[in-house]
Amino acid sequence: MFGANCEETSKLVLQYVQSVYKQVHDLVGKVFEINGLHVTFKFKELSNEMKMLAISGGELSNAATYFSSFANVCQHDLTDLNGKFGYDPTCKWKPWSFKERIKVANSVENFKKSLEGKKIERKLGSPK
Repeated sequence: MFGANCEETSKLVLQYVQSVYKQVHDLVGKVFEINGLHVTFKFKELSNEMKMLAISGGELSNAATYFSSFANVCQHDLTDLNGKFGYDPTCKWKPWSFKERIKVANSVENFKKSLEGKKIERKLGSPK
């Protein structure tokens, strides 16, 4: 079972995923002849969990509160049985805007860079 003995953010896992991606990319769109039959391949990922999907896509890891890579669903309202997902103004949950996600990812990256070399101390009892 792949990944059972290491974290999904490990360098080995990321290198493996990149290697598989290249191999799959090389297959897509090509026509293969097998016993006179022309065959093409199409691949779709059905991720086993959202964090893996986010990391494999080069995105930030999913947060504890807003855990979805796809929409503004959060821990506080995920049990709402009447909530709907979609673009309609009446929908409680809406897909994240890709442009906004990129802006947030860039601001996080800039913030991380601003912390480089700084010693960060946390006082006992303060929020993590």
